[in-house]
Amino acid sequence: MDRIKTVTGKTDASNKPARRTIKKTDIIILVIFIIVVAVLVDILLSQVRLKHEVSDARITANRALSDLQKQNATDLHNLGDKTFQSAHSVAELQQLSKNATEFVDGPSTIVKQSVLNAKDGHKIDFVYRFTPHKKPFYIGIVVNKLNGDTSWHLINLSGNSDQSALPQ
Repeated sequence: MDRIKTVTGKTDASNKPARRTIKKTDIIILVIFIIVVAVLVDILLSQVRLKHEVSDARITANRALSDLQKQNATDLHNLGDKTFQSAHSVAELQQLSKNATEFVDGPSTIVKQSVLNAKDGHKIDFVYRFTPHKKPFYIGIVVNKLNGDTSWHLINLSGNSDQSALPQ
C-alpha cells in the first residue's frame, strides 16, 4: 500500500517530530535555575521567620515597658533571663519603676530596633521615645532568645535623655 503524501509532498513517516536530545548545557542551565530558585525561597522563608521573631520579641519588650509604667516589678523581674534576675532584685526594679514614672508616662514610639543573629540565638534591641515634658526620654529594652528556647527574655533595661547613651 502506498503512503499518502501530505501537502508538502513528504510522506507521513517523515512528518513525525524529531526527537530532541538533551544537551549538557541544557542540564547545567536547569540545575543553575533550580539552585537559584531554592536560594531565593530560602531567603524569603528566613525573612518571614525573622518578621515573626521580631514580632514575638516586641511583645516581650512591650510587656516589660508596660510593667515599668505600671510599677509591676514582679512581672518585670519574671520577664528577665536568669542573669537579669540574679543581677536585679524585685525591690530594685520596684525602685527603678518609681523613679521612671515621670519619664515614661504617656504614649511611646519605637525609634530604633536592631536585630543580632548569633550562633547561640537572637538578640533584639528596642529603643522607645517618650516626650512627657516636651523633652525626649529614651528607654532601651534588649531581649534575647537562645537557640532551643521557646520564649524571649529581658536581658537589659535602661533609660536616658540621650539616646546614644543607651547600651547597644
